[in-house]
Amino acid sequence: MNVHLENVTKRYGSQVVLDGITATLDFPHVLALLGPSGGGKSTLLRLVGGLESPEEGTISIDGEPLPAEEKALRLYRSSIGTVFQL
Repeated sequence: MNVHLENVTKRYGSQVVLDGITATLDFPHVLALLGPSGGGKSTLLRLVGGLESPEEGTISIDGEPLPAEEKALRLYRSSIGTVFQL
């Protein structure tokens, strides 16, 4: 699987959490996101998981952009597993 983020920006109100993130990640590999509290780690995972949408930029999986239509987005979400820290 290949995940590509292109100029991804996410804001909560006036707070910019992710600012122009561009990355290509090839799996299967082990990936660790490290950073301070409030650094955008969980937000990035929520974007890739289709739980939130970026204000700017695109996210694609294996060359296909994440769906924008709700029915296709639900199908995408059901195809992945996400475990959040308690």
